[in-house]
Amino acid sequence: MDERDKIMKKMIFLILFGFVIGLVTIFFGHKTIQITGDLPFCGACHVMEPMEKSYLNDVHSGIGKTGVKAACVDCHLPHDNIFNYLLTKAYNGTKEVFITAIGKDKDVDWLEKLNHREKFTYDSGCLNCHSNITNNLASNSQNTMHMKYLDSNNTLSCVSCHKQVGHSGLRGELHKFDPEKYPLYK
Repeated sequence: MDERDKIMKKMIFLILFGFVIGLVTIFFGHKTIQITGDLPFCGACHVMEPMEKSYLNDVHSGIGKTGVKAACVDCHLPHDNIFNYLLTKAYNGTKEVFITAIGKDKDVDWLEKLNHREKFTYDSGCLNCHSNITNNLASNSQNTMHMKYLDSNNTLSCVSCHKQVGHSGLRGELHKFDPEKYPLYK
């Protein structure tokens, strides 16, 4: 076997090895993204208990007539492009792990966060499932409101009107979790 054949075999081996490593990386990367994007993972932290319970009482948890279930990332990550999705997932995940690791997760004021829900609930996720609001708008009050949303030039978000979406009874669950911090009436 001459030197040229040896080099060719090495190149073929390296290409095949790289291909296999690439496939394994993609497979496990995809699995990791899936596992870290839904309730068992997201609800693992103690402070997320009220969000988990209120989600399980919401139609988006699969308890509705259609049985359609939204994962946490379906609402809480942008779906405009894969790079923005992954970058936001990595940033938010790192931030949440850091906050939990230093014990600051108990300091989060979830009611205050609800006042800024449009910052962590993405319309692109809503519209993945509810694309019908942009198609065939008949003349009824619900569709009139959706027309206002469409005409708002992004000054309105889905959660501007659908304030409890995804977490039915969250305020009550927060109260059960910490009655002093979250009184029923403020």
